Amino acid sequence: MSKSKLSIKKTNPNNSIKLPSVVRRALTGAAIGGYFAIFHRSVDRDRDFAYAIGVACVMSILITIARNWKTRPDPKTILDGFIRLIIVLNIFWISMEFRQTFHDSTGKIGVIIFMTSVGVLLGLLYGIDESRKSRQQTYK
Repeated sequence: MSKSKLSIKKTNPNNSIKLPSVVRRALTGAAIGGYFAIFHRSVDRDRDFAYAIGVACVMSILITIARNWKTRPDPKTILDGFIRLIIVLNIFWISMEFRQTFHDSTGKIGVIIFMTSVGVLLGLLYGIDESRKSRQQTYK
């Protein structure tokens, strides 16, 4: 048998192209951001950034408690995770409040571009953080 026939037999036809983890998370973030932009409806209320920040803080506290309930890591790890979470959730909820501003100034296309960009940013942040954590666990 020739080498080419062997390599064809060994190749899995169901193999798909695997994107790096960071790219997959960025694309997922873009899809979620696009969803929140496409289905945005204009409202007749003022932006309330204090409410958005409050929601982000409450969510960060609840997620941190749920995430660390059984594992009980050291306080530095809990605080580090809480700070990262509060930053990401604040970016998300503040961008949700900015949707109306973008809708008023640029229309639906501007909202889609803005929210998709925010989704990509958050996906990249999450992907980079996860890859950093996996590299740290590999070296331990």
